[in-house]
Amino acid sequence: MESGNRELGVQLLPRDIHGRTFDIPQHGFSDLYFSMHSKFGDYTDNLNSIEINISPLGEQSISQHFHHLFFSLRTVVLQMLFDTEMFVSIYSASLGKRISEQYRVCMDQKGVPKDQAKLLKTYSIFTNLETRDIQQELYLMIEIVRFGPFEIREAGLVPSSLPIQGGGTVPRGKNKPQNMRRLQVFVRRPYAVGLFPLNDVFALDNYKEDEDVDHLVTMYQCLVTKEGEYHNIPQHIFSKNDSIVAPLGPRGSGGVFINIKPLHGTLEEIRSSNSYLFTPQTAVCDRLSFPEIILPEMKRNDLYIRLKTGSFPKYTKKTDKNLEIEVQVKRNDGSIIQDCILPGNGEPPLTNYFSTVFYHNGRPVWNDIIKLSLPANEYCNSHIEFLFRHKSNNDKDERPFSLAFLRLMREDGTLINDGDHDMMVYKVTSSLLTKDGDMPKFLGSEFKDLKPLVPLTRDEIRITKDHIANREIFLIETIACSTMLTKNVNILNILSWQKKSGMLPSVLTAVKDIPDEDMVLFLDELLHAIFRLLNEEQSLHHSYALAALIHLLSLLSMEKKYFHFKKYLDQYCDRQFYSTMAYRAMLAQSMALLQKVIFAGELLEYEQTMVRKFFKAVTYFLKFVIKSRLLHVQAMGVSTGDQFESELLGLLDLFVKLMKIDSKDNISLPVVQAMAIQNIPYCFPDLISTLPPVELSLRLGEIMSVGREDKLIRYRLIYILHTIRSSIMLNTEARCILFPKIVYQIVKYLRSPQLSIHSGASHSTSNLNYAVLCMLNLYSLIYGKEEYSNEIQLLCKELMPALSQILQNTQLLEDTKFGVHIISSFIGLLDCIQDEQFSLYMSMDNFPSAEELEEFISHMFNVISLLLENSIYPVDWMIVQLRKDFILLTKITSISDALDLEVLCISENNEINKKLWLSFFKLSAKFCLQEELQLEFLSEFSRQNILERYGDMRITMIELMVGKWRHIEKFHFVFIPSVFEIFLHLSLLPPKTLRTILIPLFYDIMKISFREEFSTFKIESEFIDKFDTYISGSSMGDTDYVLIFNTLLKDLFQKDEVLSSIGTALIKQLTDLLVRLMDFKTVERQFDAPDIKMKAMFNLLNYYKEMGRDEMYIRYIYRFCKMLVDRSYFIEAGYTLLLHADVLNWTSVRMKPVGDYPAQSESERKERLYLEIIDYFDKGKMWEYAIEQAKKLTQYYETQSFSFSSLASMYNRIASFYSKIIDEVRPSPEYFRVAFYGMGFPQFIQNSQFIYRGLDFENLQSFNERLSVEFPNAKIMKTLRYPDVEILESDDQYLQSCKVDPICEIFLPEEDVNERIKSFYKVNSVCRFRHSRPFHKGEKDKSNEFKTLWLERTIYVTNGKFPGLLKSFPVKSSEIRDVSPLEYALETVESSSMELKELISSIKSGNAQYINQLSMRLNGIIDAAVMGGLKNYEDAFFTEEYLLSHPDKTDDISLLKAHIREQIEICQEGIRLHGKLCEESLYPFHQRIESQFSILKKKYYTGKNRRDSNVTESVIFDQPNSPYEGNGTQLFRDLLVPQSRTRENSYSAKSTRVSTKTKAYGKQISITGKVLVKTSLPTKSVSSISEDDELEQGRPQKPLKPISSLKLSDAPDLQLFENFNRNNSSSNC
Repeated sequence: MESGNRELGVQLLPRDIHGRTFDIPQHGFSDLYFSMHSKFGDYTDNLNSIEINISPLGEQSISQHFHHLFFSLRTVVLQMLFDTEMFVSIYSASLGKRISEQYRVCMDQKGVPKDQAKLLKTYSIFTNLETRDIQQELYLMIEIVRFGPFEIREAGLVPSSLPIQGGGTVPRGKNKPQNMRRLQVFVRRPYAVGLFPLNDVFALDNYKEDEDVDHLVTMYQCLVTKEGEYHNIPQHIFSKNDSIVAPLGPRGSGGVFINIKPLHGTLEEIRSSNSYLFTPQTAVCDRLSFPEIILPEMKRNDLYIRLKTGSFPKYTKKTDKNLEIEVQVKRNDGSIIQDCILPGNGEPPLTNYFSTVFYHNGRPVWNDIIKLSLPANEYCNSHIEFLFRHKSNNDKDERPFSLAFLRLMREDGTLINDGDHDMMVYKVTSSLLTKDGDMPKFLGSEFKDLKPLVPLTRDEIRITKDHIANREIFLIETIACSTMLTKNVNILNILSWQKKSGMLPSVLTAVKDIPDEDMVLFLDELLHAIFRLLNEEQSLHHSYALAALIHLLSLLSMEKKYFHFKKYLDQYCDRQFYSTMAYRAMLAQSMALLQKVIFAGELLEYEQTMVRKFFKAVTYFLKFVIKSRLLHVQAMGVSTGDQFESELLGLLDLFVKLMKIDSKDNISLPVVQAMAIQNIPYCFPDLISTLPPVELSLRLGEIMSVGREDKLIRYRLIYILHTIRSSIMLNTEARCILFPKIVYQIVKYLRSPQLSIHSGASHSTSNLNYAVLCMLNLYSLIYGKEEYSNEIQLLCKELMPALSQILQNTQLLEDTKFGVHIISSFIGLLDCIQDEQFSLYMSMDNFPSAEELEEFISHMFNVISLLLENSIYPVDWMIVQLRKDFILLTKITSISDALDLEVLCISENNEINKKLWLSFFKLSAKFCLQEELQLEFLSEFSRQNILERYGDMRITMIELMVGKWRHIEKFHFVFIPSVFEIFLHLSLLPPKTLRTILIPLFYDIMKISFREEFSTFKIESEFIDKFDTYISGSSMGDTDYVLIFNTLLKDLFQKDEVLSSIGTALIKQLTDLLVRLMDFKTVERQFDAPDIKMKAMFNLLNYYKEMGRDEMYIRYIYRFCKMLVDRSYFIEAGYTLLLHADVLNWTSVRMKPVGDYPAQSESERKERLYLEIIDYFDKGKMWEYAIEQAKKLTQYYETQSFSFSSLASMYNRIASFYSKIIDEVRPSPEYFRVAFYGMGFPQFIQNSQFIYRGLDFENLQSFNERLSVEFPNAKIMKTLRYPDVEILESDDQYLQSCKVDPICEIFLPEEDVNERIKSFYKVNSVCRFRHSRPFHKGEKDKSNEFKTLWLERTIYVTNGKFPGLLKSFPVKSSEIRDVSPLEYALETVESSSMELKELISSIKSGNAQYINQLSMRLNGIIDAAVMGGLKNYEDAFFTEEYLLSHPDKTDDISLLKAHIREQIEICQEGIRLHGKLCEESLYPFHQRIESQFSILKKKYYTGKNRRDSNVTESVIFDQPNSPYEGNGTQLFRDLLVPQSRTRENSYSAKSTRVSTKTKAYGKQISITGKVLVKTSLPTKSVSSISEDDELEQGRPQKPLKPISSLKLSDAPDLQLFENFNRNNSSSNC
């Protein structure tokens, strides 16, 4: 449950071992910490792991070592024409063999189990796989064996039902079906094998246990000619050897669908947790050997036989035999044991087993495995018989030609050894047969089952020469897994020691030669035998028996893989142990052994081994001794307890003497001492129940206190821990003896050089963990018990100074593994000490002088301060952290009471102890500022629970601190301004009660400051600096704080007649700062709008500038710059740094380090700033501004620093900037007006308008999308009207935006200035913008809307120029005026002319990619059918009616006509350029434009249809200064028209460069380049050429297509024109 809570981020709760939550008030901090740490302490060394190692039972979890696999057969997707057997097992690729029993399923020819109960319930569990198994390359092997003929050649020759393993017979003779007469013999034949990998299945991280997915296992079959490789088929599958194996089914689709599930834990655990898997149909398949970790409940009696291989010669035959082996088990009397052979689990056992048959193979390799299931008493009188037959396709019954047998037990009564056996093969001759011709019932002793290792003697050859088949070889392998029969003769000898009394020393000494696995398998029997021998009163062999017992007990006590046998030993001692006299021999022999160790000096090797094993087994040794004594008392009915107790205490005295021996001269003794002190603690429960507490505690204390310090630290700590946890500590007299020694040893360790914080010694981490466990258990022992007052005082005097000294080592606190335990130990100690006891301890009675008490208090303040600074508990340990805070609060309160003592408060010189009191105030602040105490950030439920249990500990601490502050009122001036920061920081905490208590203290501080003639500026600076630090930097405070601050202090100062004016002014100024800081904080918390955050910081920047706070001003410049750079606002970042750079001088005055700027001279700082500014302007492509700043540096380099290399470099940069201005393309930014309506926005932008400078290539739609992201809760207004009061005063957010045009305020000459230069100044260095909204005044003229189309023109003026410090500036003022239709027409024509002119200029500069834009622009101006602009202007403004009604507009009308003529001139140049550069596909479009332009030109530049009487016949083209002389357009057009389109070759092109003079408009023009020479027609003025003339001069006869009729294949770019026409159909020219 708590693990799930941890994943969800929920606070964890302490629970006991049963899962119940703690009643926290009833448990000490030590219990709370250990409970949390043992379950969730994965971030440090887990104390729970130590608990496992030092537990009296010491049982480790063995579940992680056992793994199982659940198998379910779903369906078989194979075409099987015969009945089959399926064998499933676990296969190890690294070992190359099966490692588990086989699961066997008999199926019919349809692949369905014959046992109807197994339909859809074909289950098996493969058990007791070990971790080392699943770490190998493991597979699930599926093997299919068919029962049928040798070869399958016709599908129709198969019967519907066939016998398997003796289950019926094949029909014979006349009853045999016709379709079976050619298939006379049916045998078990190998069919297919499949492998499924299991490593990913057992990997817990990759496999979901609840995943129910079926897997397809592809089945493979050996090719017909490679049947002999069947035993190696797994290797061929791995190597993908398609020359030997091939998958079954079409394209390898044949296979078996299975479902598997991994299971982890012991088999009993799996049965209890997954009982649904163990159905009556579920077969349990064990491993083929005992696992490495043998459990006491493992009871087996299995013998496995693997038929490996054989070699059988052909003799006189031409081909090898089709060899079949029949296996059966017989008793010595010849009777066959029924149903004892299991080829696999899951099917009934067999009496006779028939092996698989390989076709004509004289050296088959079977690898068949069978299991014998026999009662243990049958083994001694049984043997296995193997009969060898040749199977052929005839009807006669095949008799065996050879046989072999294997006795199951040897002559000494042990089971046959595991491993390979080379069998003796006997020929079946008439002398072997009985009179009836049957096989012999039993082969006598003269027949041997195994081949001897030496050649046979002549006599042996004579006896068996008629029967031995010398050339035939048969190999098998046996594997015995039995807890009833043993293969070890030494075990049998010990169990029957009474029959071998003369050999007892050798029999008992042979115990050490018994393998460990065999010993634990026969543990019961061995213990019974040894204790029976020890129970003998008079025996010369007790020492040997004791050695055997110690060897056995030490194995079970110390070997980790047998740890789980400890419970079994306990059960054996309680239920099966019955030796009433064994304790005497055990005590006598053990004391003799120890005396020899103590007094003999150097020991022999076997003696050293013996004594080490003794202390390994001492726990259960003493358990059996005491149990034997109790059984003796119960049996005899009398007690001689005094003698037994004295003997047992004598044994403990020998332990003490052993520990006291100096081991410097004896190398082996330290190991023995370590073993002793390590294992004696596990004897405590039995010793405590037997011996008097006082006597026992004296000896236990002696053992604890003696021995070498450097060698036995860990074991001594473990010893102490067990002593604390033992019940002897509950005895008052015993506790008085042991408790001081325990505390002394712990303190001695904490102050020893072995602790890692002093020397970094090895094992120090675990040693410290043991010490921590000792302390935690001590605290649990005495927590809440008044009778332990003496012990608590001892802890205060001895343990507290040692812990506090360690805690002052900051290196330790940084190391979490050490720090968390030591800190918890110290807090647990404080928790044990009640407030009254702690106050009593800090009285002058316990300290010789006031200086020592002062030193102690100062020391405690430092330690608690360090604890508060280092929050080492996880965030989800809220329960632990709050309990820690409550403990520290109570102890701080107790310590603060000691501050009231006059000897501490005031010195002899009538001076207060400033250092001590200031430490108290700082400690109080640290306590209140802890993260876990900020209840406002918790849920309501958590907050209420904390308040009910602890209250608001911040307010409690603040009240304590303020009370102490009032207590030293006459010394307040000593702590100013030191205490000011503390009070201000705490006042920003959220609780209103807390603020109400603390804010009035500012009045006291300011009043004292004014009285002591401190500078008002200094007090103000302190306020400003601290407010900025804690509100802006730490995000503390809120709007309520501003209100409380202003209200309380303003009222206090107004009541003060002396300081009223000064204080009120100061409070007003600070309130203004708080408002700005809160704005900035609000924006940071509630809005993800970078521009708004920048505005808020910019307001702070201006505030500090206005207030003359240069240091704060500079600090915010760099903060503001960093914010801009993070957003890639490089231009604004450059302007920001310029604020600082311009106020610096070129001097050598040293400057303090600020941010990334080191301490340097003013000149160096100024130079670096300018260089960064230039870099920022360069990144922002503001090269004009970069040049301006670069020139400042060149002047410095040239006239002051004389750094000519830097000067040259800077001039190179200036040159590169100039080149970039001309060569590189810069996107012109667009500007947008944004209005923020509503009270939902930050206060400083509410109901305000701003002009924004857009990002590169950002249009209005993209800008609005960006606003929507930054203000997701804002509503976009669809109109540009000023909103109602309801919107302005609502709590919602409304956004209104539109595009505005910058008004250039820099004079730019029209000619001879690069367009890129002019375009830059049109959108930069601007602060005035305009927005026009069209509307109709009066009744709208439907025939010509231009007559009544007015504009509402709004001019916006910002309070800063763009670009500047911000991406947006507020609108300072705005002006609205109406623009008449005529003025609108003037602006429109002039604007379109300028845009066209700039486009032409750009194309001439080499930007030919803009030719498509030129096409669209020309089409929009010239094609009246699309735009109709000029005609509309003509109809609207060039009429006599308009002139009469608007006599004051005559000049504007003339100006409009001049603009139209200028536009036509520009269009003509554009047409000429278009004809030169356009692609061939656009020729039809170009011709149409030329045609339309010709009509337009005739209309406005001839006498026909002229509306303006002032326009003379001398049009602009006839003027001598016209820049557009000659009809170049006509010539270029004729050049680009393909020859295929001309009616006749009217023009011929000359490839040489010549100069031709052509008469055009009465002028001579020279065209250099490829010249077109008129050949057939006279020169004619272009203005007088009609369309008919153009057709006759070589134009195409085919009529021109209108634009709308052109296809995209004719002109790919026509789609652009169509879009342009649609988008601009209603706009002006």
